[in-house]
Amino acid sequence: MPAVLAPPDLTADAVADVFARVRSGYSLLVLDTAEERRWIDALTDAADEAGYSLARWSAAEKGFNMVGHLRAMRDEPPSRTLMLLLDAGPQLENPTRARLLREALPELAAQGSAVLLMAHRTPLPASLESDAATVDLPPPGPKELEEDLRAAAQNAGSAMPDAALATRLVNAARGLTRDSARRAFTLALSGSSAAEDGGDPLGAVVNEKRRLVSGGDLLEFRGLDESVDAVGGMHNLKEWLEKRAAAFSPEAAARGVPAPRGVLLLGVQGCGKSLTARVAARILGFPLVRLDVAALMASEQGQSEKNLRQALASVAAIAPAVLWLDELEKGFAGSTGEGGANESAVRRMTGTLLTWMEDRPAPVFVTATANAVEALPPELLRRGRFDELFFIDLPNEYERQDILRVHLKRGGQDPEQFDLEELAETGEGHSGAELAQAITTALIDAHTAGSSPTQKDFKKAIEETVPLSVTMEDQIFALREWCRTRARPATPDSRVLRMMERERKGGGDAEGQEAPGGPAWGRLAAGGQVRAAITEFLASKDGATFPALIDALSPFAPVEGPLALALKANPKAVIWSGLDETFAAEIAQLVESRRVYLHPAAAADHPPGTPPKLPAFEDDGEASAPDGPHWRPVKLKTLPRPGAAPEYARLARVRLAKK
Repeated sequence: MPAVLAPPDLTADAVADVFARVRSGYSLLVLDTAEERRWIDALTDAADEAGYSLARWSAAEKGFNMVGHLRAMRDEPPSRTLMLLLDAGPQLENPTRARLLREALPELAAQGSAVLLMAHRTPLPASLESDAATVDLPPPGPKELEEDLRAAAQNAGSAMPDAALATRLVNAARGLTRDSARRAFTLALSGSSAAEDGGDPLGAVVNEKRRLVSGGDLLEFRGLDESVDAVGGMHNLKEWLEKRAAAFSPEAAARGVPAPRGVLLLGVQGCGKSLTARVAARILGFPLVRLDVAALMASEQGQSEKNLRQALASVAAIAPAVLWLDELEKGFAGSTGEGGANESAVRRMTGTLLTWMEDRPAPVFVTATANAVEALPPELLRRGRFDELFFIDLPNEYERQDILRVHLKRGGQDPEQFDLEELAETGEGHSGAELAQAITTALIDAHTAGSSPTQKDFKKAIEETVPLSVTMEDQIFALREWCRTRARPATPDSRVLRMMERERKGGGDAEGQEAPGGPAWGRLAAGGQVRAAITEFLASKDGATFPALIDALSPFAPVEGPLALALKANPKAVIWSGLDETFAAEIAQLVESRRVYLHPAAAADHPPGTPPKLPAFEDDGEASAPDGPHWRPVKLKTLPRPGAAPEYARLARVRLAKK
């Protein structure tokens, strides 16, 4: 195992930099800090060890005469002495004082002495800028904050948090002054604060940090209000975030592990991208700062980029933090060269953001969300800007159960009193937001009627909700196709989850192995769950033709009838006929919800006498389809076909004319 280096001592490094500059001949240093007392103590200790004298001057001292002091420095410069002037910027605006200081600087340098101007964001007169070097004194490092946490625990009369929690508390407090961190720790570990924040010291520290900083109109500081359980499913994404949280520890930094950069969440509207961004802050244990991307734009030329730079500087000042860029395309769409009134401003803003993302010195984890990926400039999507791109699709059957469970609890209901499997099945194709709204609708209706909500009420509310997957079907299909090979799924394959569920219940655990009582698809079909039986049958067989599917399910449900299924984009392209109306509707719904996919097949794969009585056209991707009615042989599978034409994603139920 490689040796683990000790975490850097930021204070000691900064003090060493000051003395290195003095020894190199710098005679005027501007020390930018808001922690005057901490740095005076550090410089005093270091001066004694380095053999320097430290003289402190303050305008608040009785009888202080700056002109007299400056003349004395010029005429009789002391040897190896640091003259520390506190908040002297306004006094140096006087031309006489500025001139005296400039004349004294060469004499001081010759004696190995220097003037240290300590202030916070105080500009120098223009006449002194060329003679000065600015040193930004950093906020306290992990070692100092851990000392403050230990002292705060003792003051609050509580035990020191365990190592894991202590590391997260220290990380959460980084960016604060030592005084502010000490107060935040003491407040977080006290009984009253723990009660206010649900017994969560980490949330208390982050909330206190949020109160101590301000980001103007562009930044909105959020507390750690969402728990990890608030997001149903998305196990791949949650696991990925938990690993990145460990990479922010001082131990990881000491091992040379680079700090994670961020994640881009792409997906269907209403599927939890924004909620996941808030949960990411909880997992990482950092304050959440939301940047209003749309509000960056300003009418004055150059102001939009200035707004962005100021916002990013404010976030870096309180790092580590999670920067939430919600609906990224609203602020950065248009930089793809397609024109528009704000084209040049958007291009400049994009360049500013990309430069900051590439070179950011502070540990800021960027969580960006987007609905319209095609509107984003390609340079935003490459690896290195973000660590990973995740696609958040419509929830699968297991995630829908998790989502329903969360919102039933929020509505004061006991989820165990309801059949979540049935409700999840009813909610096929619904987003998390749509399921949440359906639960709310059922609760309101039941309250209005003066009764308690029932299974029937929730099922009816879900059935009456028209999902976005229907109203925006083409856009969702295009997004899925783009993300299929370019983004990582936030959710494990539902078939893997189904297999794990079988193992848990003691059923078959290997490909093709049947559980007691027959195959899983047969038990589902016998129980009336035809849609689930179809997908289970296709998954177990690696796909099937219509005759095979009909033959398998005919003992359990009506499957034959007067209807045919055709491509909605070309109703003359019939894929099968002689289907029961309900069965045909189930197949169409499964195809349109992307749980079943159509793969072109050969006519020879079908038993003689079974195909529709139409001319067969085998789609090889090259020949043109006939103009008249024809049969398109297909095979049904649960995996998508690479490069599939969009016309195979939607089906229409039709009746063939009798001849």
